[in-house]
Amino acid sequence: MMSSPRPMHSARPLRRKTGAVATLALVLGLAGVVAVATPAGAKGSAPVKLDGKVNNKGTGTIKNGKVEVEQDNYYFNKTFLKGSPGQVTVELHNEGNTEHSFTIDDQNIDKVVQPGKKAKVTVTLAAGEPVTFYCKFHRSLGMQGAFFTAGATTSSTG
Repeated sequence: MMSSPRPMHSARPLRRKTGAVATLALVLGLAGVVAVATPAGAKGSAPVKLDGKVNNKGTGTIKNGKVEVEQDNYYFNKTFLKGSPGQVTVELHNEGNTEHSFTIDDQNIDKVVQPGKKAKVTVTLAAGEPVTFYCKFHRSLGMQGAFFTAGATTSSTG
């Protein structure tokens, strides 16, 4: 006796599964695009626009007129420092394996710090005006940053 052929299943469930897989692939694909579009090491958007390359290691806050800044191979950590107008004592720590400078042209500050050493400088902040700092040896490699107060968003690094 011949058995009757098995009933064919509707193609509808296959379409649902295919549609779900396609949707999942699209979502994962978009997530990959977003991940690729974000630069490695980026610590959020820069609060001050600087000319040239910037190795952004985040934003810090100046407390009681004092702040510590790490100098390393080829960045400042924190890269952007928010404070109030007035004098700021900056303690520099060179944690890199080469000398770095902390240079602010407009304030005649040019402090060279050897590897493993510390130094202090005094910076003056004005309301709404960013103060750009950089390493004169490694600026082209992105070693620059800025102090800023409320309302300061752009700066020239010239």
